[in-house]
Amino acid sequence: MSKTAHGVQSVRYNGEIYEVKSPVEYAPGGMMQEPEYGQTGLAGFKESPAEAFIEFTGVDGPNVNLADLQASRDGTASFVMRNGKTFTLSGASYVGAAKASSESGEIPMKFVGELGIES
Repeated sequence: MSKTAHGVQSVRYNGEIYEVKSPVEYAPGGMMQEPEYGQTGLAGFKESPAEAFIEFTGVDGPNVNLADLQASRDGTASFVMRNGKTFTLSGASYVGAAKASSESGEIPMKFVGELGIES
């Protein structure tokens, strides 16, 4: 039987644990390079900031308060993959309208922060 190397069961934000229903997408942020082209081809690169984020579909439950979640600012979000890799997002805030589905219990969740660190 093969061993699962990836996957996330929960995301922690300011001490609260949110169950994960979908794959977690994340990025560390920082600067990204974009090519600049001139008449003769590649002329160089320009740098622009990249968003540091964690995004997933969470599951509603008794510990989830949508109003508190939407009002949250400057927190820490993190998760640990099954392979042991950890991702921590500092200065994180919940972005978007906090909403849940009574049918599926799903909550679209996205935290955007200052810097993501992989370890």
